[in-house]
Order: sequence, then C-alpha cells, then structure tokens
Amino acid sequence: MSNKTGGTKDSIGLAIVGCGKIGRIRGEFARDYPGVGWLGLCDINEKVGRQLAEDTKADFFTADFAELLARPEVNAAIIATEGAITIDDTHRDLVMAGDHGQAAGYTPEVKRKVEFLASYPPGDMAFGQLWGPMREETMAWFGRVLMGIETPHATAADGHRNLILIMSMDLSAQRGEALRLPVDLKELEAR
Repeated sequence: MSNKTGGTKDSIGLAIVGCGKIGRIRGEFARDYPGVGWLGLCDINEKVGRQLAEDTKADFFTADFAELLARPEVNAAIIATEGAITIDDTHRDLVMAGDHGQAAGYTPEVKRKVEFLASYPPGDMAFGQLWGPMREETMAWFGRVLMGIETPHATAADGHRNLILIMSMDLSAQRGEALRLPVDLKELEAR
C-alpha cells in the first residue's frame, strides 16, 4: 500500500523486538543506515539479545518489550519475533559443488560445499553484508519513516485489516458457512 507519512523526522529511534536471525539482519541494516540515530533491542533470550546489542552497538537492551516500546527515543519499531514466512519460489535451479565452503545467507559463519548459484528471496552475502530484496525493503522503510518517502509498505491499518480478513476466512472454514463482513471482533476473539 502506498503511503506518505506526511513529514520528516530528525532521526529514527528504532526499537527491534526479537534478536534472532531476522532481528539481527534488520539490526545490522539499521546500524548501516545514517538516519537511525538510536537503536534499542529486546529479546527474551538475554544472551542472544545482548550479543546483538554488542555487535550493533545498540543504545539500549531489555528483555521486556513493553519497556523498550515505552522509551521516549522510540518512534519506529520492527517486530521480528517467532512466526512463519512461506516462500515457494527460491530460484535454486543452478548448483555448484566444490571443496571450499561458501557462506550461507542467514548464517555467514556456516560454510557450505554445495551452493545454489541463483539468489534466494532475502538476498545474497557479499563483502560480509546481506544484499538483495530484504536489504532494499528495510532501507526503503527507513526512508519512509525518516523522510516521508512514498513506499509500497503496508501500514498498521493495512496489516490489521488483512489479519481480520484472514481470521474471518479461518472462522468461515471452521463453521463451513459464509460470514457477513465486517465480522464482530469479539466473535473472532471467542473462537
């Protein structure tokens, strides 16, 4: 959804909740982006969170997401907690096998002797950084938050609407009948 934020900020005060693989990638992108002036992190696994905080030189770390989101510096947030993304089109039709391992995209410290030469959806490692769609998406979002640049990113309202529609479809399937829209939120919560 195209959206103009209607203004500019002096800098982004970014909160990242979840310091696993996706949170780590977004955190590293944040440190590379000149408009991110403050970075706060949260993870229930303090070892993982503190390691990312050290690696990105984060300004703040906590294991309590509410504490992080309540910080006065925060004007944008990325939620990178458990979930699932299913992508069927991995573009992995060219294979190279050799004696020397290649770095994996999400885990560059892991070396693989079999490599799929075409790119995969998040991007590819080069010069110690992840390049490709995930980097482009994150940097574009930073530009939207910081400068109000129009981007195709969904708004919170778009996300909420889509979540309600998906929950309605699920309820309709469970009942085996069509539902009248809009569905009462209490009806969705009760299931």
